[in-house]
Amino acid sequence: MKTAWAVVAAALFAVPSIASGAVMLKLETKDLTDQAEAVVLGTVTSTKAQWNEGKTKIVTLTTVKIGETVKGDLKGEVQIRTFGGEVDGLAQLVPGMPRFAKDQEVVLFLKSEDKAWHVVGLGQGKYEVVREKDKDPLVMNRLEGLSLGKKDDKGGVAIDKEKPAPVQKPLKDFLLEIKSYVKK
Repeated sequence: MKTAWAVVAAALFAVPSIASGAVMLKLETKDLTDQAEAVVLGTVTSTKAQWNEGKTKIVTLTTVKIGETVKGDLKGEVQIRTFGGEVDGLAQLVPGMPRFAKDQEVVLFLKSEDKAWHVVGLGQGKYEVVREKDKDPLVMNRLEGLSLGKKDDKGGVAIDKEKPAPVQKPLKDFLLEIKSYVKK
């Protein structure tokens, strides 16, 4: 029995460590707006994790009731597909992928791919609206699991050494900024 445990322990230590984050080009608000087919302000009404058709990945379907369309022509509700979630006690986490909670108010930069809506730039394209009594609402972008960089001289990506700080701006100013980038 001791030999079996020794083999298991040796096998565990021999496995290379897995990266704990995603690396992406840093996207400014203009980049997000340009890449998005739609930008909406809305409220999450539901989230549901399920297996994809091939039962190889867990995907989460999030429904958002649209309060304002800033770019594009989406109205009513939009369903967003993100990778990861929990089904039958099994969790798949995708570093940098945005996560949603029921009743969360959000500004989303969206793109349609594979017959589904996705958030542009992983977590960079999701801003939470923070409302406090007697204060103007703010948007906050949480970038957990993301390492951001910029293009280097050789066409590669130079990764920023520091963790990205959350972006926080007044909601009204943020929506005006986005609208200024929307092509008429």
